[in-house]
Amino acid sequence: MKRYDIVKLIKQNEMCVEKNIAIGEEGFIFDVEETGDMIVFFHETLTHTPFGDDYKHDIVRVQPQNLQIVKPFEFDDTDMYEGKVRPMQEYDIVELTKDRAEYLAAGVKRGDRGWVNLGKRNGFRLVMFDGETQNIDGIDVTTENPVGILEEDLIVVKQNIPNTLAYLKSRHPKK
Repeated sequence: MKRYDIVKLIKQNEMCVEKNIAIGEEGFIFDVEETGDMIVFFHETLTHTPFGDDYKHDIVRVQPQNLQIVKPFEFDDTDMYEGKVRPMQEYDIVELTKDRAEYLAAGVKRGDRGWVNLGKRNGFRLVMFDGETQNIDGIDVTTENPVGILEEDLIVVKQNIPNTLAYLKSRHPKK
């Protein structure tokens, strides 16, 4: 089992019981700890409303023997685009390649990295850069600095993972 594999819970532990994660629920491996334990992100639709769905999200530490692989993670973007350059997508990690006055005024400069949020609009992408670091209750938290950047001024440094949440949502379609 590896990171981003889709898994199903086959045996509960104390943490699963505490967070109401039932046997048979699916999630994806968010991280693998040095001990070999899996950090699993479980995602389930609770209710459907006219304003959108309500989901339950839980992150749980589970031993690998308590999980079964449903769908292994396979990064395969090149086949999807038949050898063509893959278009920039939401959650891609991007780097700013050009300084412009409006970017500098917004607090970002060439070489800064962020992640793409939302789609393209009028040639611009909304990119979430790191903002200020604040200490909240003894924990350092970095705010996000959203800046509209021309797509031509960005390069993709790291592609997003396949949309695992979309896969999980498809397993619980609207009624």
